[in-house]
Amino acid sequence: VGAETRIAIVSSDAILKGSEVTYNYEFESFGTMQHKCMCGAPNCSGFLGKRPKTAKEIEREEKERLTKKKKKSASVLLKESQDAE
Repeated sequence: VGAETRIAIVSSDAILKGSEVTYNYEFESFGTMQHKCMCGAPNCSGFLGKRPKTAKEIEREEKERLTKKKKKSASVLLKESQDAE
């Protein structure tokens, strides 16, 4: 509102006075350090913000990146050969 940043927290259940309230506020970590969440909720990801990637996810993303790079290189070569004609 105005120049001030504000947030709203909405609950699907009533929050009783004195209840502890926790939520994932999408904390963004820089580098490899992750901040473990200690809330203990059964649906918690276990970390504040984005859950760390698994080795399988990193491998898949690397393959996708290399595939895009190969497609881009092929596209550039095709354009160069067309320009040379």
